[in-house]
Amino acid sequence: MPIILKAANKVPIYCATFLMLINIASAQEKSPMEVMISSGEKIVSEDRGVFIFDTTTRRKIELPSHLKRALSTSSEIVFPEAVSRRLDGKDVFLIVVRVPSSTSPNGYCGAGSEDELYAVELNGIVGKIVFSKKVNSCLDNIDLSNDGINSSFESIKWVNNPVGISISWSKDQEGKESVRLYRRIKGGFKE
Repeated sequence: MPIILKAANKVPIYCATFLMLINIASAQEKSPMEVMISSGEKIVSEDRGVFIFDTTTRRKIELPSHLKRALSTSSEIVFPEAVSRRLDGKDVFLIVVRVPSSTSPNGYCGAGSEDELYAVELNGIVGKIVFSKKVNSCLDNIDLSNDGINSSFESIKWVNNPVGISISWSKDQEGKESVRLYRRIKGGFKE
């Protein structure tokens, strides 16, 4: 049996429906804001740096200079996975650094970005890059897979057997849809 609404009552229902649609559209799953490491401490990104937090202290992770430069110009820093992996006795975490594609907002890819994935191995507070890969690029026309609901960074995952990193693209470096596995080999990751 259809429900007939009076004209005066339609406005609140239309507003409620509109607000509900906005909430559904903005419910896209966000990437983790921190990474748990084996000691129980957390890795977080603050002030364009990466830190280890425990219950009482904050320690800055010492990173290679080119990663520090990327972090200093970044527009976003994302952790695709919420938990590090313990590999060869050390914690390894994944981080994506997004930098603008161009310094000219009116030029080609002026509003675009370049996303680089890093696997960083921790030795105390010293971070060593053991893998890096461009995963999104306006300039090179590379796009991670995205289902429209979850963050596109969810297409970057740790895998167990064999141990490695899986990356799913809707458009890879060759312009094709692909899923690639980068296996843990001799302290690094290789396709």
